[in-house]
Formats: sequence, structure tokens, C-alpha cells
Amino acid sequence: MSIIPVGNSMKKLRYIAAILLLFALASCKKAVNPFVHDDVQITSMIMLSTGAVRTSVEATIDQEAGTIVFVVPRSQKDNFDLTKVKLTATVFFDAHISPQLGDRFWDVTRDDEGNPKITLTVTSVQTGTSKQYQVWGYISSK
Repeated sequence: MSIIPVGNSMKKLRYIAAILLLFALASCKKAVNPFVHDDVQITSMIMLSTGAVRTSVEATIDQEAGTIVFVVPRSQKDNFDLTKVKLTATVFFDAHISPQLGDRFWDVTRDDEGNPKITLTVTSVQTGTSKQYQVWGYISSK
């Protein structure tokens, strides 16, 4: 008795192998990356004074409107020059802010028409999704 199939047995074996290969290929799915993040929100932002007395103010962020507003309490007005502050922000690990906040100074006042001077764009590195924020600050009357 022969171990190697011959004739019709060989054709049947090839046919079965082809069917098994088709089932194997059909059952393959494209891998889904469970770690894809496209959240492009600034979750918190802080304005740091650059004067002799170092202090900070946390922003109020309206995610729907895309606005970030710093309200400096009147009691701290002497500590802030709103034309020369530093900004820090918190975003998710795979997003970046443009322009970069870095070590530069920012002017958070509004222009002559009352429009914010700063527009920040947060972009997801993985998906390219982006969101813009208008940033400004003022000294509270209270």
C-alpha cells in the first residue's frame, strides 16, 4: 500500500487544501488598533505671570465654542502683564498644539476689534483630526 496519494486521491487532496486555504484567508480580519485616539481637546490651561511675583491663573475652557479665557482676579492685577505671559496646556498624549507654547511669551489681550490675538490648533498625531481654540485674558473688575 502506497502512502503517497495517486490519481483521484491527489486531486481530492488538492481540492480540500484549496478549500481550507480559502476558509483561512476569509476568516482573517484587518487588525483593529484599540489605542487609536483622536481626542483633540485642551483639558486644562494655565497662564503664568512673568513679573517679580510669580503666580498663575487657570483658564475657563468652553469646548463647544472653542474658547479659552483667563480671568485675572483684581487682587492679582499687579502680578500680570497680559501682553507678556507664559502658557501651559494639558492635552492627550498623542496630540500636539500649534503653535507650540514652549518658552515664549504670549500676549493674551484682544486686538482693536475685540478679537483674540491667539489661535491654537490641537491635532491628533494618529488621525490628523484637529480643533481650534481662541485664547484671551482680562483683569476682572471684582
